[in-house]
Amino acid sequence: QHSVDAVRYWAGRARLGVDTAFDEQVIKVGRRLATKLLNAGRFVVLQLDRVGATRESHPAQMIAQPLDVDVIARLAEVVARATRAFEEFDYATALQTTEEALWDFCDNYLEIVKARAYADVASGGRDSALAALQLALHVFLRLLAPVLPYATEEIWSWRFARPGRERSIHTSPWPAAGDFAGVPLDRAGHFYDAAREVSTKIRAAKTSARRSLRWPVARLEVSGGDAELAALQAVLADVLSAGTVDASACRLAPGTPDDGALFATTVELSEHAAEPAA
Repeated sequence: QHSVDAVRYWAGRARLGVDTAFDEQVIKVGRRLATKLLNAGRFVVLQLDRVGATRESHPAQMIAQPLDVDVIARLAEVVARATRAFEEFDYATALQTTEEALWDFCDNYLEIVKARAYADVASGGRDSALAALQLALHVFLRLLAPVLPYATEEIWSWRFARPGRERSIHTSPWPAAGDFAGVPLDRAGHFYDAAREVSTKIRAAKTSARRSLRWPVARLEVSGGDAELAALQAVLADVLSAGTVDASACRLAPGTPDDGALFATTVELSEHAAEPAA
């Protein structure tokens, strides 16, 4: 009735020393997680194949854009926490840590970086995005392999399988600090937090108005502290592309953020859909 990965996910959620009841709802969550991972894997591999990238043509050293560096820095922290949890035989915490990071990666980072990854013309920005996507997928697959063995092995075969130890994800090395060598992690900051918060507000406005995510924004006003606005400015091009916001419709200004937020954000949607491309 249920896939091996989904049932194994249910088992992986059980904590040592705690009675665990059979719960089909948890199994269904595991199925959704495996499906999310497969969809993310297809997207990343499709973008890499589209530009004719080999595994070696987009190394970690190409990750230079603030948004990409921030996401990879967060992933390095996830690897450290998950590894520590496994070493303490706390596999449920390792799964929870990785799962939360994957959902955030798919629901936010992938949406924000899509325009840069889709670019037809090679550039430092596109190379940085593709390198970050490839590295993140490579790491997430290995983090989730103990719990989703079949889905991760399938995606691994699309891109990362090679003769020797890496012929299978289950004989490949566990992710470690060395995977992030060459990425300027010391330059990480609050770039991703800023981009995610404003992008989430834009998507929420469109969802509330029952508009598509590609519906244009007529006015975007964001106010906050100097440091937060500086972080947003560094990733603003990605945010505007993801939200279908023309640069002329965006205004950043000093101000007091909403409670618990980085910014006070106002989103006003256009009355008309965007004109089709000529």
